[in-house]
Amino acid sequence: TAPDQPRYVLFTSGSTGRPKGAVVEHQGMLNHLWAKIIDLELTGADTVAFTAPLGFDISIWQMLCPLLIGGRIDVIGDEVGHDPAAFARAVDDRGITVVELVPTMVRHLLDDLAPGSLTGLRWMIATGEELPAELSRRWLEAMPHARLLNAYGPTECSDDVTHHTVTAGDLELLRLPIGTPIVNARLYVLREDEGAWSACDVGETGELFVGGVVVGRGYLGNDERTREAFYRDPFDPASPTGRLYRTGDAVKLLPAGAGGEDRPTLQYLGRVDRQVKIAGVRMELGEIEAVLQRHPGVRAAAVVVHEYPAR
Repeated sequence: TAPDQPRYVLFTSGSTGRPKGAVVEHQGMLNHLWAKIIDLELTGADTVAFTAPLGFDISIWQMLCPLLIGGRIDVIGDEVGHDPAAFARAVDDRGITVVELVPTMVRHLLDDLAPGSLTGLRWMIATGEELPAELSRRWLEAMPHARLLNAYGPTECSDDVTHHTVTAGDLELLRLPIGTPIVNARLYVLREDEGAWSACDVGETGELFVGGVVVGRGYLGNDERTREAFYRDPFDPASPTGRLYRTGDAVKLLPAGAGGEDRPTLQYLGRVDRQVKIAGVRMELGEIEAVLQRHPGVRAAAVVVHEYPAR
């Protein structure tokens, strides 16, 4: 198999209402599988819960990683997966050691968790939504034996491109780090000024671009959308793909030491198109939501802009 051979196509939502088929190459898929094995320290003794429908990118690693290291896959049916109490019992009864859920489901799992549950769990991976600090605090307090991984990545880049193991020190931050690049991924925080892009310094906010072996080919049969999101990589002449992917996500580049990382790490701030300007002041709606959700009386928050007619 050639490294740049297309391996699979997964469809993502599009702003026009028409799904876009993201084409991922063999080299990107395999790189992500090895990143999961390395960072989670997976062995043949592990059992990974298969929780994802086949149309979702996380299904790829959940299905293939255990096979690469002689581990076991345990398929979680919808009836069990949609019932937090039944899911927890299945994890215990079947010896599952690695679980991946969206933060909303992690919250429901903690809400219904019986004492003494999940004692054999090694990893909880949160993905697909922003992981709130308040929810992370609950997990660390209830499950000190099971590490919590904050994972981030777009389907167009072979699934996750960053990993971050959450610690108690992260909880002092307004928003949790999404971490540092997985092996062979290249991340760039850039800002646009008068049509030109430049690199952000530590502490600055910009838009996240992804380079390296993880970047897919583009969108199947959709050259226009591909040109909008996939650029020629000007930073890495040795890149196996020669491409950059524009995520549309706003991130802040945190200094080394933040989140316990020994190199600069990233903090997710939301979609670029959720930045608004009110009375000349630029605001991040996601940051306002994050502040509200730190209050113990707030379970979830959504902030929208409402324009009142001039008087």
